[in-house]
Amino acid sequence: MRMPRISLVAVALLGALLVGCTPNACPAVAWGNTAAVTLEGPTSDVAEVQLCVDGLCSEWADSETPTPEPLQLSTLTAEDLATLTPTPEATPVAFPPVATRNTARSWSFSFTMNAPQKVTVRALSSAGEVLAELDTDLDWQRVGGSAACGGPGRAGPVVLSIPAS
Repeated sequence: MRMPRISLVAVALLGALLVGCTPNACPAVAWGNTAAVTLEGPTSDVAEVQLCVDGLCSEWADSETPTPEPLQLSTLTAEDLATLTPTPEATPVAFPPVATRNTARSWSFSFTMNAPQKVTVRALSSAGEVLAELDTDLDWQRVGGSAACGGPGRAGPVVLSIPAS
């Protein structure tokens, strides 16, 4: 049985379109970005380094740090969903960066799908005293993914100078 010529052309065109579109498809995944902070000067009094974005400061990555309150979950019914109305002025949910102490002089801060441009970095004593503070811009460099789809980024290191006491 012979296939009509028009069908072969249609199949060839459809195949070319599908193959041509595949490289532009982005996977539906999330990624994290990391900013590095390096301390200069005496670090013996530094208990914590914070990185803050729009007043929202970093939290510790270790599991021993208690969280303020457990997250309360609830299930919505179809009637509940029907009453929800999206508003144009709704703001996205912001998550604080997660702090990790690598060494006495090296800290990293992880962001989930966020790459802020302006941050405040501060070194704190164990009593909560600000030992040094810096408002700075971050210069993000993509370290994975693609230019078309985005991907994880890395910024820094930001250098925070601790003055001698």
